[in-house]
Amino acid sequence: MSTTSFETFFGSFDPDPRIRGKQWEHACKWLLQNDPVYRSTIKTVWLWDEWPDKDGPDAGIDLVAKTKKDELWAIQAKAWDKETNVTKHDMDSFIAESEGSRFGLRLLITTSKGVARAVQTLENRGELHPPLRRMCRHDLEDREWPASFSDLKQGWKVPRPPGNAPTTSARGIERSFRWA
Repeated sequence: MSTTSFETFFGSFDPDPRIRGKQWEHACKWLLQNDPVYRSTIKTVWLWDEWPDKDGPDAGIDLVAKTKKDELWAIQAKAWDKETNVTKHDMDSFIAESEGSRFGLRLLITTSKGVARAVQTLENRGELHPPLRRMCRHDLEDREWPASFSDLKQGWKVPRPPGNAPTTSARGIERSFRWA
């Protein structure tokens, strides 16, 4: 199976926004488990409904990741138009549900261009505990993707570069996030 651009990969998703959103949650799980930067840090990733410690239905958190240091990350996946910005209103339930000491990090993975100024203001003031990190469209475009969503479901893996396996460090992972 071959690699393709993010645009082509995302274009293979269902046009129905609800179905596309669920597909994007699966793609985010795959990304965190297979991308060379994240697979060295993350032990496991669950969709919210798969997470053994969930305390009810999805109310804003789409996925949960557990790092190799046993820290939990709350993740929200937004499959939106590339020209939009995610607003604070769009994230209110995610922020509320992930508040407190249960999670060490909040991660927004969005197909949109970024977040609105109100979200940036919260980040810059340091008012979010745990902190919010984001991966926006331009971050996703820098990665290798399967040719289609159906390839992802068939177990497609990121091809290893020739030579030595990639090395990652905490500094490299930090660079892969969009830090406020």
